[in-house]
Amino acid sequence: MPIALEVIRRIDALFEIERAINGQSAEHRRAVRQELSAPLVAKLETWMREQRPKLSRGTDLARAMDCMLKRWTSLSRLLDDGWICLSNYAAERALHDIALGRKSWLFAGSGRGGQRAAAMYSLIVTAKLNDVDPQAWFAEVLARIAEDPVQRLDELLPWNWQSRSVSCSKAARTTLPSQHRCLTHARCRARYGPHRMLAEAQHGIGVHQPGIRQEV
Repeated sequence: MPIALEVIRRIDALFEIERAINGQSAEHRRAVRQELSAPLVAKLETWMREQRPKLSRGTDLARAMDCMLKRWTSLSRLLDDGWICLSNYAAERALHDIALGRKSWLFAGSGRGGQRAAAMYSLIVTAKLNDVDPQAWFAEVLARIAEDPVQRLDELLPWNWQSRSVSCSKAARTTLPSQHRCLTHARCRARYGPHRMLAEAQHGIGVHQPGIRQEV
């Protein structure tokens, strides 16, 4: 169908711009989109609104165009925000495992329970995309969020987060003589909890040294 082919051609022109700026900073992407993509998006909307009355209401193409036109404000948000992607393929791939197992967890208890579950899934996937262990991250965030000042909440975001006990362990290795590391580790572990044992073991901290008394 000529109309469908024209829609694809116009959308592909937008993707061509995205391919050229892929991996660039959000500020650069926004600037390029304002200069190159915005005129194409405006022309695409005008053209689609002109072509839509020519289509029968029940056709697949008409339904697809209606869906786009109803959500045009949301679809065009990427022109003002360089962090937004033109497609949501990455998000769909990230949630693929959840879709595979959905038959195993059909019920969330309530509508609000479903919303909470969706938020948790998004947080877990965000942690994974930032190379953060979701279980360790959740454990420490839940322990810290009530006592940390509001000004430091950004430190708990997955892309900023660094385990306190790992930081303590690194500091012990770089600033203290080797005979004090085990004691420092023990106190750090007592303060921040045992969920850091795996991470600490990977950094070689906490191994008992003969002749050093380990106090908690």
